[in-house]
Amino acid sequence: MKTITAAQLKEIMAKDGGLTVLDVRPPARYAEKHVPGAINAPATDDFGTSLSAAALGTDAHLVLYADHEADDAHVKTLCEIATKAGYADARCLMGGFMGWMEAGGTIEGGQES
Repeated sequence: MKTITAAQLKEIMAKDGGLTVLDVRPPARYAEKHVPGAINAPATDDFGTSLSAAALGTDAHLVLYADHEADDAHVKTLCEIATKAGYADARCLMGGFMGWMEAGGTIEGGQES
């Protein structure tokens, strides 16, 4: 399964982007704060439904994240589901949202702690 580091994601986002970032945390966590431009696609029992609700083309380059490093294995499973659903490029953000913040990534929503 493909992975991406927070530093790599920051670099790509600073250029032109070209990635669709999916926050798979519950809506309340997403509302508190999230990676800029991220779309909330909660990791439900039927993650395919969350992907469909996000209305993305299967040619989208996806980066999925949850809260922290302990969630990486689960996020990798969600990436596999996305790949089976026809998405050609789905990557796991290693370290999740906490890794993003520790790498100095900016946030949207809520207030920085």
